[in-house]
Amino acid sequence: MNDEALLALFREVLDGQRKIPDLLHALSLRADLRAAANLIHEIAVTFSDNVFTVFDLARRAEDAPDLRAAMGDLTPRQIGKLLSRIKGRAIDGLSVHRVDLQAKEGCVWQLVRV
Repeated sequence: MNDEALLALFREVLDGQRKIPDLLHALSLRADLRAAANLIHEIAVTFSDNVFTVFDLARRAEDAPDLRAAMGDLTPRQIGKLLSRIKGRAIDGLSVHRVDLQAKEGCVWQLVRV
């Protein structure tokens, strides 16, 4: 293999490596969307006004087994981070938006029909 062929191969490998972070991000986002779909549905069922905090979710989950199941093993902090990653994205006709920040109970979120 001559130098030009090796250089071309090296550039091809380098270009492939540069795409890896974007591919990993896309896979992570797909996983987030799958995890969020059921949770968002249960939030819409549980909160008639579609306004909530993660603290509200944890409190209501004690008496709402479907909401608790949708939360899975996620901690409140993980749920907040998940909501931040998916905010503004349409999921099953709904999207989540951060509408306010409360010092004691955290961010106020709202589900909006899209």
